[in-house]
Amino acid sequence: MVQCLGIRDLDYVICYQSRATPEEWTGPSTEEEIERAGRDGVAVLVVPIAFVSEHAETLVELDIDYKELAERVGVPGYFRAPAPNTDAGFIGALAGLVRRMRGFGPGICSHVGGRTCPGAQTECPFARADARNGCIRDDALDLMRNRGALLRLVIFDCDGVIVDSEPLANRVVVAELGALGWTMTSAETERLFLGMTFSDMVPVIERRLGRPVPAGLARSLEDAVDRGADAGSQPIAGALEALKGVSALGVPGG
Repeated sequence: MVQCLGIRDLDYVICYQSRATPEEWTGPSTEEEIERAGRDGVAVLVVPIAFVSEHAETLVELDIDYKELAERVGVPGYFRAPAPNTDAGFIGALAGLVRRMRGFGPGICSHVGGRTCPGAQTECPFARADARNGCIRDDALDLMRNRGALLRLVIFDCDGVIVDSEPLANRVVVAELGALGWTMTSAETERLFLGMTFSDMVPVIERRLGRPVPAGLARSLEDAVDRGADAGSQPIAGALEALKGVSALGVPGG
């Protein structure tokens, strides 16, 4: 990326955020670099290069927590580049990868050529299959394409496949956080917490409120969503037809 920018004498550093364990973390940390910028009296532009969409680590950690740190240590300007999200160039690149895989057929593909896992990882799929044009075919998929292979089980990840629980979960979170003193909309809830478990949400909520939340909040949120789902959820369009099709193949379900 730096080479593509072509900016002469660009002052940049690769650093790491979101330390999650007490063990020694990959460094330098983002906090350390922000503090160094404060001592040097220089502005900071944070580019979350590892993320392709906005989520808690950009919207909360980068935009709120690290911005507050930058202000405390005297950084003269703190800025954050947006994630690609739905940028046309990014979506076009994804579409290109999909077209490449569709042209290859079922399997998994390395776009950098061959194995990518460290040698000690003996279960690396690239180490267990033959390379072909930079891509590999998975033995299990080859087996499923064989007419003699019998389909015995179909597992659905129900959220977003059979029913969409996200709107219900967002309404529950809005109500619960409102009772705790954090007023937000369903859209804001989805933008901030999308993809997170209720347990993962707790430390984010506590940082925002500046105090511990009641014990068992995550379980309380789960129970509230379960009650709402039991009261009635609409299936995803086409889900019932898909289930009927699987049943027609003689695959048992429950």
